[in-house]
Amino acid sequence: MKEHMKYIIDHAEEIEKLIKVKAQVSEVKSIMLGNIDKVNEKKKKKTVSKLLLKHAFFVWCSYTPI
Repeated sequence: MKEHMKYIIDHAEEIEKLIKVKAQVSEVKSIMLGNIDKVNEKKKKKTVSKLLLKHAFFVWCSYTPI
């Protein structure tokens, strides 16, 4: 325990930098995950839109005399 405390005191600057970098990584990870969620949501909406369009076309073709 005593050695651990000495290490922390002797390397305080490095530990502080490491804590800052870890916080930045965490922030970037959060942003990236949010962006991934947004892209997935857009893909879902696009897929639903395509399905609705195909369905509407099918219904239109069904009722349109050839």
